[in-house]
Amino acid sequence: MSSLDLRPLSLGEILDRTFTLYRRNFLLFVGIVGLPYLLMLAMELVQTFLLFPGDLPMGETPGPQQPPFSTPTTTTIASTVVFYLAFIVVAILVYLLAQGASVFAVSELYLGHATTIRKSFQRMRGRMLRLFASVFLYFLLLAACFTVAMVPFFLIVGAAAAFGGNGAIFAGILGILLFFAAIFGSVYLVCRFILVIPATLLEDAGPVTALRRSFALTKDNAGRAFLILLISVAITGAAAGILMIPPYIGMLISLMNHNFGMMRIWTALFQVGSFIGQAVAGPILIIATAVFYFDLRVRKEALDLQMMMPPAGNPAPLSGEPPTLLS
Repeated sequence: MSSLDLRPLSLGEILDRTFTLYRRNFLLFVGIVGLPYLLMLAMELVQTFLLFPGDLPMGETPGPQQPPFSTPTTTTIASTVVFYLAFIVVAILVYLLAQGASVFAVSELYLGHATTIRKSFQRMRGRMLRLFASVFLYFLLLAACFTVAMVPFFLIVGAAAAFGGNGAIFAGILGILLFFAAIFGSVYLVCRFILVIPATLLEDAGPVTALRRSFALTKDNAGRAFLILLISVAITGAAAGILMIPPYIGMLISLMNHNFGMMRIWTALFQVGSFIGQAVAGPILIIATAVFYFDLRVRKEALDLQMMMPPAGNPAPLSGEPPTLLS
């Protein structure tokens, strides 16, 4: 398998290379993302069919003195809490495994090496804890910055409620502006830390180092990172929405009709649609992020020249023209 040439890419070329890798290795990436999320789907279906309140037979509506749900027992509450705690743990593990294995798959394909689903998952062995630490620190920092940024907003809203009149109008406008400023700042941080996962895995970096590496690599490139995020998320959302909107409408109709049996079925179909959308469209953002990582390393650190230095007299396999969507 010939490698992709390492050179600075425009935004269009990053997206083109992303979709080329995705198209040529469709089953590989769908398998990497889909297999872990099968466990999530199984737990969601268990939640729907075993924990979802369904005291009413299908199509039956409650009488005027009949509550739709029975009061849960202590055992039921305890088992539900345990289930949801396990669900959170599984969700974190599934997310990290799918993200990490996909990044390793892109790195192998990007440098011209054949890989498989099994090899990609095997490379995650011994790296889950470090990746979790990096992602946890990233989300913790993002949440802390957003919380601090929202403090002036709540103070101004409180002042507006206290003063009233024209002062309240001015304070309300200022509060809205501060709210959008906090949103803008959070999005900016997401763009600057978009490379935390590739930096952690491909450089064996610790959590703090990975955040610093991402922040350094994306300097003067936050705009490109935002467009990559926007396009990838829009495609993923559209693909998932096509599969999820019909059962969601069915859920709403069943809820309004008090048909809890059909609502359970529509909920299961909604979860299946979400799984298919995640497995099929989810890899796009991961691939784009990894390609963006390589592009910035070429631009800022001459990764292409480093790779061309032959280790032990053996030339690095970097020949070949970049593929396109039409090739």
